[in-house]
Amino acid sequence: MSVFEIILFIVAILISIGWGYGVRTYVHSGQGVSHGTANTTMLFVISIIVVLIAALSPYHLLWMFPLSWLIGTLSHLVFPFSLLSIPGHLFVSLCCIGLDPVEVQRNIDSIEKARQLDSDQNNNPPQFLNNLPLDFHLFPSYISTRND
Repeated sequence: MSVFEIILFIVAILISIGWGYGVRTYVHSGQGVSHGTANTTMLFVISIIVVLIAALSPYHLLWMFPLSWLIGTLSHLVFPFSLLSIPGHLFVSLCCIGLDPVEVQRNIDSIEKARQLDSDQNNNPPQFLNNLPLDFHLFPSYISTRND
């Protein structure tokens, strides 16, 4: 293996770890992840495993990672790729081993409460907005007339 192949392999591993950590962080914060993100992360890891087991050149990761991203993105839109959601859900479960389910549920509840408060506030805007003239602008007029 050349130095470039080793660097390429290390970068691929770091990207996969970063996406996996991102999945774990989003689930921990209560936001969750989309099927596309979960499937893309899973396909990144599978690409690395295939390159290792089949003793392929790490150069194959240069086409496998973009293809993994494309397939992962299409996985919630197109039928054959949507079947990836089953192993993708398992992969997210593996990424989230060790998270406290009570804390995750508390984070989900706090996000839902914030959404409810925001919804209530949007339904009842502050009264001072009703007294503003129709041509009132929140931004100074020079912002819309600047030529950048």
